[in-house]
Amino acid sequence: DTAGPAELGVILANGVTAARIMIGTPEHLFLRREVACGRVAGPQLFVASPHLVVRAQPNGITVSTEQEARDAVRRVSEAGYDMVKITLFITRPVYDAIVDEAAKRRIRVVGHVDPAVGVARTLETGQQVEHLDSYFEAALADSAPMGTSVTQQYVFNLNNWRSLDYIDDRKLDRLAGATARAGTWSSPTLNIFNTAFATGETDEAIKGRPDWNMLPPHIREGYMRARERYWAEPTKVERTDARRRRYVEVRNRLVKAIVDSGGRILAGSDTPEWLHAYGWGLHRELEALVQ
Repeated sequence: DTAGPAELGVILANGVTAARIMIGTPEHLFLRREVACGRVAGPQLFVASPHLVVRAQPNGITVSTEQEARDAVRRVSEAGYDMVKITLFITRPVYDAIVDEAAKRRIRVVGHVDPAVGVARTLETGQQVEHLDSYFEAALADSAPMGTSVTQQYVFNLNNWRSLDYIDDRKLDRLAGATARAGTWSSPTLNIFNTAFATGETDEAIKGRPDWNMLPPHIREGYMRARERYWAEPTKVERTDARRRRYVEVRNRLVKAIVDSGGRILAGSDTPEWLHAYGWGLHRELEALVQ
């Protein structure tokens, strides 16, 4: 199979010399070895495990109990993955079992933060946090009539956009300080999240990008259909222009405050999500961080 080495070549051609693969497979472990020994031209690879999930997902390991969580961490550690990847819907008991077993095996935990776990707990564990997950929920004012905001899949629920009216800037700043003190790394993925869910892009802008033709047609078609559904006319009722601007403002403010507090920001692109291909996506993320 030449697809993997070819994609790594594209990343390297964009000047990217180190990359995290955030949902790994045995094939990625093979490619990591091939790059390390010089048989494949590509960036140095850090490969996360198949993602640990509560609900069955492609390339996922289902962990609905604490014992299943510990067994999964053991298996991916012994397989040679660099990190344990978690996604959403992880319950607090399962999460605690994952981080405890990972600490025993000296393997890092990375990934999403479900509101059921929360930012405070993840900062205690030293988990690397992706996408500023659950920071919106943690920053809701005490007077907010809701507890769910726009973390990850919750951004698709129109009613959740009302929560942006209750984000407390003082809480944002305190969260940024706590993040810096925890010493953990945060990968905010500003470019993809701000663009896909708030500022939007025209068809012409997307199709005019140099990486548009690098994406397989079925990938392009799937994302374009999802984008069309997301930006359909009825969605403008709750996702007002003011709230979309606030979404971007909150994410950008958090990143700036984390940096100003001495915190660590990781430039992760989340490519090939939302039609940004490998290599190009990282340059756009760096631009978003500069902005």
